[in-house]
Amino acid sequence: MILVVSGLPAAGKTTFACQLEHLGIERIDVGQVLASWLSHDLPRAEIGPAFVRKFGREKISVALLKSIEERRHAVTLDAVRLAVTCQALQDFAGRDVRTVFIDAPEDLRRARLARRYENAGQSAERLMELQSMYDADILKVRALANAIVDNSRGVDDLKVAADSVWRGFVARTTPKR
Repeated sequence: MILVVSGLPAAGKTTFACQLEHLGIERIDVGQVLASWLSHDLPRAEIGPAFVRKFGREKISVALLKSIEERRHAVTLDAVRLAVTCQALQDFAGRDVRTVFIDAPEDLRRARLARRYENAGQSAERLMELQSMYDADILKVRALANAIVDNSRGVDDLKVAADSVWRGFVARTTPKR
C-alpha cells in the first residue's frame, strides 16, 4: 500500500507520517526526494516551488514513483500537495494507493510555522506565501482523499487518528477468510 499524506503547511503531515513510521510503515520524505533532483541546497519550504519551476508539476509523480517502484512493502509519502501528483499516484497500476488529507485552521497553522521557524529568520507569512502555489490544488487534493483528518487539537489526538486511519485502511484491504 502507498499512503499519500497531504495538507497545507503546518497542518501536521509529518507528525502523522512519523506516527505511521512508528507502526512500521516506511516514511518517504517528498521534500528529500525532490531535493535530490535539484543541484543546490535550498531551505525546505523552497524545494517544491524550485522543483516545479525546473521540471514542471508532472515530474513530481515521476520522481516519487522512481523512489517507490522497487519497494514492495507499505510506504507513506510525506507531504504531497499537488492534485496532479495525487492523481498520478492513484493511477499507478498494481498498488493500493490511499490519500489522507490533514487539515487544521489557518490561524493554528500560522502559529505552528512561527514557532517552527522563529530562529531560522523566516516569517510564517513568507512561508505561507512560498506555499501559496499549492492553494489552487488543495481543494482538489482534499476531494481525492480517502480520509480527512482534523488536526485542530494536538499531537496526541493526531497520533490516535494516524493509528485509526491505518487500521481502517488495512481492514479494508485484508482479504476475509
